Amino acid sequence: DVELPLGAIDWMDAVVVNIDSAEVMSVAISITGASTLKVLRHEEGAELELQSLPVGAELAYETVVDNFGRLLVNLRFTDVKPYREAEFVTSSKAEISLRTGELINAQTIDQDGEYWLHLDRADNIGWQYRVSEYTYNEFNKTLPDMLETDILKTNDE
Repeated sequence: DVELPLGAIDWMDAVVVNIDSAEVMSVAISITGASTLKVLRHEEGAELELQSLPVGAELAYETVVDNFGRLLVNLRFTDVKPYREAEFVTSSKAEISLRTGELINAQTIDQDGEYWLHLDRADNIGWQYRVSEYTYNEFNKTLPDMLETDILKTNDE
C-alpha cells in the first residue's frame, strides 16, 4: 500500500520565489497610515541602507536593514488560491527593485488572521498565497520597527 497526500497543496512546491538577497537593490514599503519606508543599495556589493533615518535615531541592531534583502529568499506559502484583486484594495505594498532592473510589486493583507501575499511577477500574477505571520510582518515593517525603542521614547517625550 502506498499512502499519498490528499490535498493539492501537498503536491505543490511551497516556494513562491527564491531570489538571492544580493540581487535586491532597493525596497520601498508603503502601509496605509504610515510613512513609506525605503532601503537602498547604492552599488552592487554594497550593504542596503535605510533612507531618511531621523536625526539622533539609531537602528535597533546593526543588521536590521539586511532583512529587506531577504524578503524574496526562499519565500514559502501554506495555501494558494486565484488572485482576487478586490481583496487587496487596502493592502500594504512593497516595491522591490532587483539588480537586473526587474521591479517586483508585492501586496499583503491580513484577512481574519490569515496572511495573504500577491506578487506581480509573470509566474505569480494570477495567484495569491497564504504566508506565515512572520513573513507578513517582514513585508509590513515601519520605521519604528527598525529603531532603538529607547530613542523613540526619548523623542516622543
